[in-house]
Amino acid sequence: MMDSFLQDWRFAWRGLVRSPGFAAIAIATLALGIGANSAIFTVVNAVVMRPLPYAQAERLVRVTADFTGARANDVGMSQPELLDYRDRSGIFESIAGVWAINANLTQVDQPERVEVLLASPSYFDVLGARPQLGRLFGPQDEGRGITEVAVLSDAIWRRRFGASPDAIGRKLRIDDDWYTVVGVLPPEFRHPGRSVLTDVDVWAPASFLGNPFPEKAVRGAYFITGAIGRLRPGVTVDQTVNCKLSTVD
Repeated sequence: MMDSFLQDWRFAWRGLVRSPGFAAIAIATLALGIGANSAIFTVVNAVVMRPLPYAQAERLVRVTADFTGARANDVGMSQPELLDYRDRSGIFESIAGVWAINANLTQVDQPERVEVLLASPSYFDVLGARPQLGRLFGPQDEGRGITEVAVLSDAIWRRRFGASPDAIGRKLRIDDDWYTVVGVLPPEFRHPGRSVLTDVDVWAPASFLGNPFPEKAVRGAYFITGAIGRLRPGVTVDQTVNCKLSTVD
Protein backbone atom coordinates (compact mmCIF):
# COMPACT_ATOMS: atom_id res chain seq x y z
CA MET A 1 0.00 0.00 0.00
CA MET A 2 2.82 2.38 0.86
CA ASP A 3 4.61 1.62 -2.44
CA SER A 4 1.41 2.36 -4.35
CA PHE A 5 0.94 5.62 -2.47
CA LEU A 6 4.51 6.74 -3.19
CA GLN A 7 4.16 5.85 -6.85
CA ASP A 8 0.93 7.84 -7.13
CA TRP A 9 2.50 10.77 -5.32
CA ARG A 10 5.54 10.81 -7.64
CA PHE A 11 3.29 10.60 -10.71
CA ALA A 12 1.17 13.51 -9.45
CA TRP A 13 4.23 15.59 -8.59
CA ARG A 14 5.76 15.10 -12.06
CA GLY A 15 2.47 16.10 -13.64
CA LEU A 16 2.30 19.28 -11.58
CA VAL A 17 5.90 20.18 -12.40
CA ARG A 18 5.24 19.71 -16.14
CA SER A 19 2.11 21.95 -15.96
CA PRO A 20 2.81 24.83 -13.56
CA GLY A 21 -0.35 26.71 -14.61
CA PHE A 22 -2.54 23.74 -13.78
CA ALA A 23 -0.61 23.26 -10.54
CA ALA A 24 -1.28 26.87 -9.50
CA ILE A 25 -5.01 26.52 -10.21
CA ALA A 26 -5.18 23.22 -8.31
CA ILE A 27 -3.38 24.65 -5.27
CA ALA A 28 -5.55 27.80 -5.28
CA THR A 29 -8.72 25.68 -5.52
CA LEU A 30 -7.61 23.53 -2.60
CA ALA A 31 -6.74 26.61 -0.54
CA LEU A 32 -10.13 28.21 -1.22
CA GLY A 33 -11.94 24.97 -0.41
CA ILE A 34 -10.07 24.48 2.86
CA GLY A 35 -10.56 28.13 3.81
CA ALA A 36 -14.30 28.06 3.07
CA ASN A 37 -14.80 24.86 5.05
CA SER A 38 -12.83 26.28 7.97
CA ALA A 39 -14.96 29.46 7.95
CA ILE A 40 -18.22 27.47 7.82
CA PHE A 41 -17.11 25.22 10.66
CA THR A 42 -16.12 28.25 12.76
CA VAL A 43 -19.60 29.75 12.36
CA VAL A 44 -21.43 26.47 12.97
CA ASN A 45 -19.26 25.71 15.98
CA ALA A 46 -19.90 29.14 17.51
CA VAL A 47 -23.64 29.32 16.74
CA VAL A 48 -24.86 25.71 16.84
CA MET A 49 -22.43 23.36 18.56
CA ARG A 50 -21.25 25.42 21.53
CA PRO A 51 -23.71 25.82 24.39
CA LEU A 52 -25.08 29.31 24.97
CA PRO A 53 -23.03 31.22 27.58
CA TYR A 54 -25.93 31.67 29.99
CA ALA A 55 -26.87 29.86 33.17
CA GLN A 56 -29.45 27.10 32.47
CA ALA A 57 -29.85 28.34 28.90
CA GLU A 58 -32.48 25.67 28.15
CA ARG A 59 -34.96 27.68 30.25
CA LEU A 60 -34.47 30.92 28.30
CA VAL A 61 -37.03 31.91 25.67
CA ARG A 62 -37.70 34.86 23.42
CA VAL A 63 -41.22 36.25 23.76
CA THR A 64 -42.96 37.88 20.78
CA ALA A 65 -46.55 38.60 19.80
CA ASP A 66 -48.53 38.10 16.58
CA PHE A 67 -51.88 39.44 15.44
CA THR A 68 -53.03 36.28 13.70
CA GLY A 69 -56.29 37.82 12.48
CA ALA A 70 -54.46 40.67 10.78
CA ARG A 71 -51.63 38.35 9.67
CA ALA A 72 -49.13 40.62 11.43
CA ASN A 73 -46.12 38.93 12.99
CA ASP A 74 -43.75 40.07 15.72
CA VAL A 75 -45.72 43.23 16.51
CA GLY A 76 -44.10 43.88 19.88
CA MET A 77 -45.86 44.32 23.19
CA SER A 78 -47.09 47.06 25.50
CA GLN A 79 -45.80 47.83 28.97
CA PRO A 80 -48.95 46.48 30.68
CA GLU A 81 -48.65 43.23 28.72
CA LEU A 82 -45.04 42.85 29.83
CA LEU A 83 -46.18 43.17 33.44
CA ASP A 84 -48.95 40.62 32.81
CA TYR A 85 -46.39 38.12 31.55
CA ARG A 86 -44.29 38.78 34.64
CA ASP A 87 -46.98 38.77 37.30
CA ARG A 88 -49.96 36.80 36.00
CA SER A 89 -48.87 34.20 33.45
CA GLY A 90 -47.46 31.68 35.93
CA ILE A 91 -44.94 30.70 33.24
CA PHE A 92 -41.91 32.86 33.92
CA GLU A 93 -39.54 32.96 36.82
CA SER A 94 -38.46 36.36 35.46
CA ILE A 95 -38.87 38.32 32.24
CA ALA A 96 -37.31 41.45 30.74
CA GLY A 97 -38.50 43.70 27.94
CA VAL A 98 -35.89 44.80 25.39
CA TRP A 99 -35.67 47.61 22.86
CA ALA A 100 -32.54 48.06 20.73
CA ILE A 101 -31.61 51.42 19.20
CA ASN A 102 -28.73 52.77 17.15
CA ALA A 103 -27.47 56.03 18.68
CA ASN A 104 -24.65 58.58 18.57
CA LEU A 105 -21.79 58.43 21.05
CA THR A 106 -20.55 62.04 21.26
CA GLN A 107 -18.31 64.24 23.42
CA VAL A 108 -15.39 61.94 22.57
CA ASP A 109 -12.36 62.31 20.31
CA GLN A 110 -13.95 60.17 17.60
CA PRO A 111 -17.77 60.11 17.71
CA GLU A 112 -19.36 56.88 16.53
CA ARG A 113 -22.64 55.08 16.17
CA VAL A 114 -23.26 52.56 18.93
CA GLU A 115 -25.83 49.86 19.54
CA VAL A 116 -27.74 50.54 22.76
CA LEU A 117 -30.11 48.05 24.35
CA LEU A 118 -32.76 49.47 26.65
CA ALA A 119 -33.90 46.66 28.90
CA SER A 120 -35.91 46.02 32.04
CA PRO A 121 -33.80 46.17 35.21
CA SER A 122 -34.33 42.39 35.52
CA TYR A 123 -32.49 41.75 32.21
CA PHE A 124 -29.17 40.55 33.62
CA ASP A 125 -30.89 38.51 36.33
CA VAL A 126 -32.92 36.73 33.62
CA LEU A 127 -29.72 35.80 31.81
CA GLY A 128 -27.72 35.00 34.94
CA ALA A 129 -24.99 37.39 33.79
CA ARG A 130 -22.01 38.47 35.89
CA PRO A 131 -19.75 41.51 35.34
CA GLN A 132 -16.03 41.36 34.80
CA LEU A 133 -15.75 44.87 36.25
CA GLY A 134 -18.05 46.97 38.41
CA ARG A 135 -21.70 45.91 38.65
CA LEU A 136 -24.68 45.23 36.43
CA PHE A 137 -27.94 47.13 36.73
CA GLY A 138 -30.81 45.54 38.64
CA PRO A 139 -33.94 46.33 40.68
CA GLN A 140 -32.10 49.17 42.45
CA ASP A 141 -32.01 51.02 39.12
CA GLU A 142 -35.78 50.95 38.60
CA GLY A 143 -37.22 54.35 37.71
CA ARG A 144 -39.43 56.15 35.26
CA GLY A 145 -38.17 56.35 31.71
CA ILE A 146 -34.53 55.45 31.32
CA THR A 147 -32.23 55.31 34.33
CA GLU A 148 -28.99 56.90 33.15
CA VAL A 149 -26.54 54.21 34.16
CA ALA A 150 -24.71 52.17 31.54
CA VAL A 151 -23.15 48.74 31.31
CA LEU A 152 -20.55 48.33 28.57
CA SER A 153 -19.58 45.45 26.35
CA ASP A 154 -16.01 44.25 26.58
CA ALA A 155 -15.40 45.49 23.02
CA ILE A 156 -16.38 49.13 23.59
CA TRP A 157 -14.63 49.14 26.97
CA ARG A 158 -11.38 48.19 25.27
CA ARG A 159 -12.01 50.45 22.28
CA ARG A 160 -12.94 53.56 24.25
CA PHE A 161 -11.22 53.11 27.61
CA GLY A 162 -8.24 50.92 26.77
CA ALA A 163 -9.57 48.25 29.18
CA SER A 164 -8.88 50.59 32.10
CA PRO A 165 -10.63 49.99 35.45
CA ASP A 166 -11.02 53.78 35.59
CA ALA A 167 -13.94 53.43 33.17
CA ILE A 168 -16.23 52.81 36.16
CA GLY A 169 -17.84 56.10 37.13
CA ARG A 170 -16.99 57.80 33.82
CA LYS A 171 -19.66 59.62 31.85
CA LEU A 172 -20.80 58.81 28.32
CA ARG A 173 -22.98 61.07 26.19
CA ILE A 174 -25.30 59.05 23.97
CA ASP A 175 -27.49 61.23 21.75
CA ASP A 176 -28.56 64.03 24.13
CA ASP A 177 -28.28 62.12 27.41
CA TRP A 178 -25.43 61.45 29.83
CA TYR A 179 -24.92 57.98 31.29
CA THR A 180 -22.66 56.86 34.13
CA VAL A 181 -20.69 53.69 33.48
CA VAL A 182 -21.30 51.21 36.31
CA GLY A 183 -20.03 47.94 34.87
CA VAL A 184 -18.39 45.98 32.07
CA LEU A 185 -19.49 42.59 30.77
CA PRO A 186 -17.09 39.71 30.06
CA PRO A 187 -15.94 39.25 26.45
CA GLU A 188 -18.06 36.12 25.87
CA PHE A 189 -21.33 37.85 26.74
CA ARG A 190 -23.65 38.92 23.93
CA HIS A 191 -27.29 39.85 23.76
CA PRO A 192 -29.25 36.68 22.81
CA GLY A 193 -31.31 38.13 20.00
CA ARG A 194 -31.52 40.69 17.26
CA SER A 195 -30.17 44.19 17.60
CA VAL A 196 -30.33 46.95 14.96
CA LEU A 197 -27.07 46.64 13.05
CA THR A 198 -24.29 45.00 15.10
CA ASP A 199 -23.65 43.54 18.54
CA VAL A 200 -24.84 45.59 21.51
CA ASP A 201 -22.25 48.06 22.87
CA VAL A 202 -24.16 49.64 25.77
CA TRP A 203 -27.00 48.44 28.02
CA ALA A 204 -29.23 50.83 30.00
CA PRO A 205 -32.21 50.03 32.28
CA ALA A 206 -35.67 51.22 31.26
CA SER A 207 -39.10 50.95 32.84
CA PHE A 208 -40.85 51.60 29.48
CA LEU A 209 -43.10 54.08 31.27
CA GLY A 210 -42.35 57.80 31.39
CA ASN A 211 -40.30 60.02 29.07
CA PRO A 212 -39.28 59.06 26.36
CA PHE A 213 -41.95 56.33 26.62
CA PRO A 214 -45.68 56.92 27.18
CA GLU A 215 -46.41 58.75 30.44
CA LYS A 216 -49.34 56.44 31.17
CA ALA A 217 -49.61 52.70 30.62
CA VAL A 218 -51.47 52.03 27.36
CA ARG A 219 -52.27 48.47 26.32
CA GLY A 220 -52.46 49.44 22.67
CA ALA A 221 -48.95 50.92 22.57
CA TYR A 222 -46.94 48.01 21.17
CA PHE A 223 -43.55 49.72 21.17
CA ILE A 224 -41.52 47.19 23.19
CA THR A 225 -39.90 45.11 20.48
CA GLY A 226 -39.84 41.90 22.49
CA ALA A 227 -38.82 40.22 25.71
CA ILE A 228 -36.55 37.52 27.07
CA GLY A 229 -37.97 35.23 29.72
CA ARG A 230 -36.69 32.52 32.02
CA LEU A 231 -39.23 29.73 32.42
CA ARG A 232 -40.10 28.47 35.85
CA PRO A 233 -38.42 25.18 36.79
CA GLY A 234 -40.29 22.28 35.21
CA VAL A 235 -42.10 24.43 32.61
CA THR A 236 -41.34 23.70 28.94
CA VAL A 237 -42.14 25.67 25.80
CA ASP A 238 -44.61 22.97 24.73
CA GLN A 239 -46.56 23.41 27.98
CA THR A 240 -47.14 27.15 27.55
CA VAL A 241 -50.32 28.65 26.14
CA ASN A 242 -51.29 32.07 24.80
CA CYS A 243 -47.63 32.98 24.37
CA LYS A 244 -45.43 32.83 21.31
CA LEU A 245 -42.14 31.51 22.62
CA SER A 246 -38.97 30.39 20.92
CA THR A 247 -35.57 29.43 22.26
CA VAL A 248 -32.99 32.20 22.36
CA ASP A 249 -30.20 32.28 19.78
